[in-house]
Amino acid sequence: MWSTSRSTTRSSRTSPPTYRLEDGTPVFDVAIVFAANTDHAPATGPSLFLNEKVPETVDNAETTSRPVQRQGTKFTLSILGNHQIAGLANFESPETAGAFAAEVAQTVEKYGPDGVELDDEHSDYDGPGAPPINPDSAGWLISALRAHLPDKIISFYDIGPATEGLSQATSQSARSWTTPGTSTTGRTRRRPSPGSPGNSSPRRP
Repeated sequence: MWSTSRSTTRSSRTSPPTYRLEDGTPVFDVAIVFAANTDHAPATGPSLFLNEKVPETVDNAETTSRPVQRQGTKFTLSILGNHQIAGLANFESPETAGAFAAEVAQTVEKYGPDGVELDDEHSDYDGPGAPPINPDSAGWLISALRAHLPDKIISFYDIGPATEGLSQATSQSARSWTTPGTSTTGRTRRRPSPGSPGNSSPRRP
């Protein structure tokens, strides 16, 4: 699977190029809007944050996502850390992971991407007051997302403490996601990190 990401804050271009192979098939299977964020709300815990460019990108679907989708490329939203103490790897319970998943699902239903990508980078897990990293955390989140979004893509960038947690997970829900999916729609798929087996392409800048 080939994917490309488009930063909403670093580029004025809001849609990825529609590159095609010689036989006419699209080069990229998935285009990723980069990114929504996991923020820490002191009163309620982890919450979803959208910078102003994310709604702008997904609201203007006819000029951003639709041309890409019409050529056969899926369009997903990246969920990324935001230099705060909340992240994919330190949900404290299935309930907190489920509440965050509900926020993500509402955003997907509102803006209509084909799914989400989970990216465990840029969270401050060592910051003051940070909940401890929990090996079951990512599994709880993925299971809750799948319950809310049964027919959507849930991809997982194979990097960071959340990846390490999945390999050490004690709960059945977490362990069930440690094997890469064989399909994208309706399944969870792990996207290998740069330089790992199965990925010879560079990470986005």
